[in-house]
Amino acid sequence: MHGAPAVEADLPESAQKPGRAAARPNLYFTLSALDGIADLSSERTRRLNLLTSTQQSLSRRLQLRWELAQRYWSAIADFGDRRTALADIPWQPTDRVSGESPVTDHYYSLQVTGMVIENLHQRRPAENELASIAQVLAELAIRARVTRRASQQETAVDMHVPGLEIPLAEADGKPVVLAWRVTDFATALLKRTMRLVLLARSAELRQQLLDLADEIWGHIEQRMILDGPGTGLWDNPQRPFPGLPTEGGEPSWYFTERVVECLVAAVSVIDMSPVTNVAGISAARTMLSEADHLYHRELLNGALNAGGAMRAELEDVAIQIDRARAAVERQPGTAQAILLEVLRRLNNLEAARPSILLEGRL
Repeated sequence: MHGAPAVEADLPESAQKPGRAAARPNLYFTLSALDGIADLSSERTRRLNLLTSTQQSLSRRLQLRWELAQRYWSAIADFGDRRTALADIPWQPTDRVSGESPVTDHYYSLQVTGMVIENLHQRRPAENELASIAQVLAELAIRARVTRRASQQETAVDMHVPGLEIPLAEADGKPVVLAWRVTDFATALLKRTMRLVLLARSAELRQQLLDLADEIWGHIEQRMILDGPGTGLWDNPQRPFPGLPTEGGEPSWYFTERVVECLVAAVSVIDMSPVTNVAGISAARTMLSEADHLYHRELLNGALNAGGAMRAELEDVAIQIDRARAAVERQPGTAQAILLEVLRRLNNLEAARPSILLEGRL
């Protein structure tokens, strides 16, 4: 950016050069830069020792700017008395291109939401904060006709095609001479939803966000190219938006790469631990206590002396009880499912014990 102070680093081959960008913050490129800086300081980068000592020094300087930028945008988004600036959709940008449809302002709302979500990852947010952001994401999905059917030639389609035009350079107040076309609203919406899922602690909010993610993915999946050389890639927006003119059907690596980013984010969601609650854990512990009691009662009543089949059954029951005990805290629902089957088997053993013992005496 013209006039911005240089980032000090002992890297002469990549020294910061004067630019011609407009001297004002740009949400799209700020968020793109923050995503890249986050990768530089990620645990994987540190663990694999990918950076030299000079690069690590630069990474630390960029980390400071990363934190300040997130705090800046999050503070602005939180302004408001009864309603925050973020919830007052759409966001009012300062860098809208002359003549551009105001409907694309919703893209700026999504960008600010992304800033806020990343800032929340640095602390432990309250559940009501997460719920309010979830409402913003759901509203944006509706307004952009991602989770609602679009009528022909509806202005909301402009967010997808032709997309948002971001100015890259201006010449002394003259019209834009360079611009970047952004068409990834749907994938950006899904990625931010996935990032918010990672923060949700209540089962209700997490399921709400997962349902929203499923709906967004349904829209993205519908835009997959189904025939021709680009089969299995993206983007074919004519399928969800039939009013658009048919183009050549060539794959968009820009959009396809962002779909892959969403799939990577989905893996993080799948790998996270399920939400647990005190009531579920308490119920699982109660069932575990009952199953453990009944199992030992069978042992005391001499079931092991009844024969090989009953001994094998009790040994397997003991294994299942140990499995349930290990899952009580992390997966109480799974533990309860295991214990239901264990209790059924123990009940069958108790019912069969008199006849089995009688046969043993005869």
